[in-house]
Amino acid sequence: MAGIIFGVAGCFGKRGVYEIKERPYPVLYEDDSTVRLGSKDDNVFVEIRTVAASKPMENLAIYYPALFPGGEMIRPGDREEYTKVNGHNAYKVVFQTKYIRKRKRITGSEEEAKKSLPDGWTIMTMEDPMTGKPIPVMYGPIIPQQKILYLVQGTSRIYYVFLRADGDAIDSAVKAFDKFVNEGIDYQ
Repeated sequence: MAGIIFGVAGCFGKRGVYEIKERPYPVLYEDDSTVRLGSKDDNVFVEIRTVAASKPMENLAIYYPALFPGGEMIRPGDREEYTKVNGHNAYKVVFQTKYIRKRKRITGSEEEAKKSLPDGWTIMTMEDPMTGKPIPVMYGPIIPQQKILYLVQGTSRIYYVFLRADGDAIDSAVKAFDKFVNEGIDYQ
């Protein structure tokens, strides 16, 4: 009987990356080891991933690709540094700023989209990756994109905390991200 009660109680346990104390943006996705946050206008994206670590790792940069496959590629010219975050060893990468062109899918009619087209945006046709058919999309101006990555060694986990910010949102997003990395996560 006690085993049944214990098993049922486990079903109602807390899920997700519960070490996050405060979230700077709304949640887009969450599971037991990953949380993705983002702004409504898609100009800011934050991803937090965790992996268990049985022992402290001396050089987080060496283990990064094995711990977090599919993470951002570090290239020559990206700024790397070892630092401390709340007394925990951390590896920080500030990626070179790159320039992108924003795109938005047109959901209504193309005529309605032309009427409400923001300054600097144009309507073009591209191939839909799902269907292979041409679809109209709005192309925006070329804007800067900044990415920052922290790998933080907790006591029993390693945290991958990643920011992508676009355009005018970069400065405020970087400040909010630094505050979030230093104060918003209880590294365990």
